[in-house]
Amino acid sequence: MGRRAGSYPYYVEAAPPVDVNKNTEWFMYPGVWTTYILLLFFAWLLVLSVSACSPGIAWTVVNLAHFAVRPASPPDSFIHPSIH
Repeated sequence: MGRRAGSYPYYVEAAPPVDVNKNTEWFMYPGVWTTYILLLFFAWLLVLSVSACSPGIAWTVVNLAHFAVRPASPPDSFIHPSIH
């Protein structure tokens, strides 16, 4: 039972999006987002177990620490020089 001539496939093959920012292409590597979420989860468990606070306060501490670590620079400073 093959496809009939002229019938369309059940899926669409789309080209990957063009990566405008060459410094962020590692975000698409396999396992990066899973590792990121696991690190946040284990940071939450660490804060929760060390400080003996409520789970909501532990998430707040993890989020504040996460955003405090970000580099403070202009938004366009991460664009690859060849794109300008």
